Amino acid sequence: MVGPQSAGAEEPVEPWNRLLVVNGHFENEPFLFEALDEVSGRPAAAGKEFIALSWWSLVDMDWLAARVPYFPGWHAEHAGLTETSLMLYLRPDLVSPERPDHTEPPRPGIYLHPVDVDVTTNQGVLSSTSGATAALGEELFWHVVAAAVELVSKGNGLLREDRGDRGEGP
Repeated sequence: MVGPQSAGAEEPVEPWNRLLVVNGHFENEPFLFEALDEVSGRPAAAGKEFIALSWWSLVDMDWLAARVPYFPGWHAEHAGLTETSLMLYLRPDLVSPERPDHTEPPRPGIYLHPVDVDVTTNQGVLSSTSGATAALGEELFWHVVAAAVELVSKGNGLLREDRGDRGEGP
């Protein structure tokens, strides 16, 4: 891209060299990665760096285990304890006071169709919302932010222009 681009009628977008895309929906992850892989091969992406990740990929599992004794896995976390806690911290006005639990979270890596919603979900909750708090959400949010800042700052895996020979330095 050359010069400012427009994201809308009134919002100019400055030229950029690095893009961080944070995914928040488990089922979108493969499509996001595939889309960025496709875009990265286009001429407009020449010289650009992309980091795409799902926010939960930045959560240290020891950190999580110290705060969440039973964790069924990220595949079952849709509207569960961590997501509900994050929303209680970030947008409590969007969170229902109900705390539904699903006692039988789905198994990882198994896709069933058609889905029996009486067995697989409880109001969209795939695991448990019991114990969700804004305090846990705040801790989790800043844990993820710190990990994202470290990843972007260090650029592990990126060919960074500020490394001189593209292989040394921070």
